Amino acid sequence: MGLLGTLKYFAVWYHTLGFSLLDLELNNPMSRLNDAITFGQASLGGIINYFVYPLALVGIKLESVAMGNGIYQNYFIPIGFSEVRGTIYANGYYTVFYSLFQDFRWPGVIGGCFFYGRLLNKSYSRYIWHGRFSSLYLLNTLMFLGLFGIFQSPLESPGFWVAVWGAFFIAKIESSHAGAGSHGY
Repeated sequence: MGLLGTLKYFAVWYHTLGFSLLDLELNNPMSRLNDAITFGQASLGGIINYFVYPLALVGIKLESVAMGNGIYQNYFIPIGFSEVRGTIYANGYYTVFYSLFQDFRWPGVIGGCFFYGRLLNKSYSRYIWHGRFSSLYLLNTLMFLGLFGIFQSPLESPGFWVAVWGAFFIAKIESSHAGAGSHGY
């Protein structure tokens, strides 16, 4: 196959693996993906995870769908066969669509894509027209979601939501400074 052929093969394989695993999960009736609808618990899992441990300290047991997904996605499953490698196993590369589907099925995937596009457009427009740093910050966060959503679900990560909250607080600071400047403060 040669070095170039191998690199092309793995580049394509790596970037399509999440969709292959998602397809396997959609067609597997025993999959977590086909359990009960979680109504936002997977997509907001990064936020919910902040409350799991503090609530456990006071005796309130809260199950995190995102943590359960993380454990579930660590198991290697057969995804194909290669004459060179034999059975091909993979794990953990589920797209952001996994979370959206788990939460609201197909309307969640379609609505999530629409909402994502709308936020991306609004952030870009605000940055271009008003030069707001918070809009650029949110735009970069959303671009991260779009790019890395191919490999995993950033929505289930607490770090992603820190960035979103950061954009919110930067916008609040910008608004307070803009208000102060317009009133002569």
